[in-house]
Amino acid sequence: GTVKNIGLISPSIIINAGTNLSNLVSVSSLIGLNTGNVSYTYVTDFKDPVEEEAGISAAGGYQISTLMYSNEGVFNNSYTAVNIVSNYTITDYISFHEILTVNKATTSNLYYYNASINQCSDNGDNTETVVYNNGLIGKNFTREINALYVSTLSLLNDYVTDSSENWYDNNSYSSGIAANLNIKTPILRGIEFESSTNTFIINNEFDYIYMYELFNMSAFFSSEKVTYEITNNLYLSSFPSEIFAYDGSIKSTIKGRENKSLNSIYDVSNQVSYYPTIFDACIKNYVITEGIECYGVFPWVTGTIENLNFYFSDTITGLNSDSNNIKAIGLVSGYVEGGNISNVNVYGNIDLSGAGRYYSGGVTGILSGAGSIKNVTISGSINAGLNNTFTNSSVADFVDGIAIGGIVGYIPSSLGTLEECLSAINIYGATYSSDTSLYQQIGGIIGAGYTNNASKLENKGNITIGSSSNNNIGTVYTAGIIGRHLGLANEVTL
Repeated sequence: GTVKNIGLISPSIIINAGTNLSNLVSVSSLIGLNTGNVSYTYVTDFKDPVEEEAGISAAGGYQISTLMYSNEGVFNNSYTAVNIVSNYTITDYISFHEILTVNKATTSNLYYYNASINQCSDNGDNTETVVYNNGLIGKNFTREINALYVSTLSLLNDYVTDSSENWYDNNSYSSGIAANLNIKTPILRGIEFESSTNTFIINNEFDYIYMYELFNMSAFFSSEKVTYEITNNLYLSSFPSEIFAYDGSIKSTIKGRENKSLNSIYDVSNQVSYYPTIFDACIKNYVITEGIECYGVFPWVTGTIENLNFYFSDTITGLNSDSNNIKAIGLVSGYVEGGNISNVNVYGNIDLSGAGRYYSGGVTGILSGAGSIKNVTISGSINAGLNNTFTNSSVADFVDGIAIGGIVGYIPSSLGTLEECLSAINIYGATYSSDTSLYQQIGGIIGAGYTNNASKLENKGNITIGSSSNNNIGTVYTAGIIGRHLGLANEVTL
């Protein structure tokens, strides 16, 4: 078979003395015998040899190898980098090797680094003599050369990355990016990078997943200093939601690149979009900021999202955490705080049954500060459903009750901008389990808020209040564009 694109970092293998393994002759971290094809693999172990007991701990007289014991197939494009191969307490091993002990077939581009080696000499007859740090190992070996020894990690990086473009190290990125990545030895995870624009290029789902790994690695990668450009449609339904979790605001720019070879998407005006579509992204990973739970593909945006389409095949449900926090719920973002969303088309359906107190919009739940939403369209539905009555929790300057809008649920600031927005989303207001005076603010574009900078807004969707079986609806403000308009001096141009 084939083993490819696998790395082990700080593995732990322990075989205690006296263990009855009579047929076992060798111990290795990744592969014992290879009769297939092994490529693009690595093992690193930089644990302290003494304090952290680095190396393979196999008592009982074995041949020990960090990566592979015996090769009878194809083995190439791999390396190891360790502080020690065999744990310093093991003295009854027969032999050990940093990467490959026995080779009977084809190898190429194999490299190893071992901090315990004092000297390695090529004897000119396909053998090498390795002198180890006697304080840790106490033995020297003359053995066949099965891989190239490199004396420093810098040289290891050069050899490995020069051998194939599949490897990434610090030199794959600009100095500012590399300083935050701090890649010690080459890895098989990375994203195409355009240094002239400081832009990571997202070509597929795995690049997109790695973007979240970068977010969680360092706040630098979600900062305004970094841009991510998506070049293809992304299909995310088969990936677990946990890998798209990030507990912070996204200050970066995430944008699509026009690509006329993509399957085209049409907005509600039947206008074609050649920008990439993100299909079935998770919106259930919430971020809490200032006591507000934010739900969306990008829960909390303080940067820019532009030139993208979003499509959700299934109705989104279950946005009802046990907390009493206000929820900000949107298909693109829960909370746009001074950020920008532009040239975006969205299709999706949300069921908010049991969600408690929330502000929900087709694009974003809350638009605050000097944030903006421009040139967006949306279709689908928002169903407030049956809700439990709740006590209004206090958030300074925020309206009571719930707010639902086709584009945005609530705009608490007169600084925000809403331009050229078209909604064809159908909204169904909430009913409650008992009679209540709670507010519902429902608008075809804006649920509630200020509109100093709002223009060219159009609603083609329907709004339904109450149901034939339940008219516990509280106090309702509703209209085709703005459910509840705040402030006396504000104007809106439709």
